[in-house]
Amino acid sequence: MNKNFNFIWLHLGASAFHRAHQCWYINKLKAEENKNYEWSISLANIRNSEFTQSILQHLFHQKGLYTLEMISPNGVFEYKIINCIDNVILWDEGLKIQF
Repeated sequence: MNKNFNFIWLHLGASAFHRAHQCWYINKLKAEENKNYEWSISLANIRNSEFTQSILQHLFHQKGLYTLEMISPNGVFEYKIINCIDNVILWDEGLKIQF
């Protein structure tokens, strides 16, 4: 039985840890041969700081693409293009919860 599953991960926070680890794993899943599964990330942030919004703005304009630099314990550099972020949700003051 062939079924197609589309997994979308909503992640709150564009931290370096998320982009260097979690996105790397989703990127690997996305590249696997099994085309019955589609993986992607929607990335947003709950903090409206200049720094966090700058990261999201850059990712938004790059359509979610970025290059991950990996350095081995022996000092060998490797670069990997990460393309698993399909949607960047920018901060919108209108989305703020009113108490």
